[in-house]
Amino acid sequence: MLALSVKQPWADVIARGLKKIEVRWWRALPGVRQDSPIYIHTGQREDVDGDIWLRESLGLEIKMNLPLGGLIAKGILRGIEVIQSADDFNAQARDHLNPLITSVEFQSMRARKAQCMFLHLDQMEPLPEPILWRGQLGFFEVELKKEGGLKSAAQS
Repeated sequence: MLALSVKQPWADVIARGLKKIEVRWWRALPGVRQDSPIYIHTGQREDVDGDIWLRESLGLEIKMNLPLGGLIAKGILRGIEVIQSADDFNAQARDHLNPLITSVEFQSMRARKAQCMFLHLDQMEPLPEPILWRGQLGFFEVELKKEGGLKSAAQS
């Protein structure tokens, strides 16, 4: 199954179904199928500025001591949309929760990082317990084994 690493607290708001679009700036469209099952993985580092933005600008309650370095949620990747302008980016701010950007900022980001992609997420559910797992950049594969009725992380 696919997984995607996301820094906290963004991973938490995805797991809670509050963030329905993950924004990525990638040079090439990843070879991922629409309607793919996906895990959300938390990276080892937190986004302190993101935490402040979510609390102060959006008024969201962010839990303390969020888990790091593991799988925390699963759901469906409905599709990937390439965004062409700041207007398109800002029109879906309610679902991606990122700060609004100007046309100049958008063009500057495109010049440095290539394409803006919206990863549309659906049916996200937190896992009962985080599963320790080493993450990777971009999408990566995760295979969970069941042994004796307990799940264990089996990394290839």
